[in-house]
Amino acid sequence: MATQPPLTLRLREPALRRADGLFYLLKARLGKVRPEVFAAFAFKNDERSFARRLLERHPRYWLFRTNQQRFCGDFLAVDMASPDVASRRVLAIDLKLGKDVVEGGGGAGNSFTQLDAAVADVARRLGVISPDAAPLRLTGDASSLLAHLG
Repeated sequence: MATQPPLTLRLREPALRRADGLFYLLKARLGKVRPEVFAAFAFKNDERSFARRLLERHPRYWLFRTNQQRFCGDFLAVDMASPDVASRRVLAIDLKLGKDVVEGGGGAGNSFTQLDAAVADVARRLGVISPDAAPLRLTGDASSLLAHLG
């Protein structure tokens, strides 16, 4: 019986510089990478370059790719600047080509339906955020979001 693909995968900037980086991150996490699992985390359009640029600009963030089949948005970003787990800011990001930045999840449709499960997954597995953390939901174009985040 096959196990369910994970909800989240931590991304690291060096891996995002490689075309095969996602495969190696999944292999390190799971051991064996089935095609359907790879497809659940695969990048489309400018998602990989957005993730790489975000981590280059903000190395204090831990960035997670969310399972694209589970309606958790595209990414979770945890600002690790605070040593206090309960004080860490969590961003839920859903990229929308050509759209202005909207805070609060407007324009995401059902993309954030299972966001709480992704937050709980990161909290349970890694303990870097509180399980009841309330992420700031952000939607918009990659370039606009990068400018918005500074």
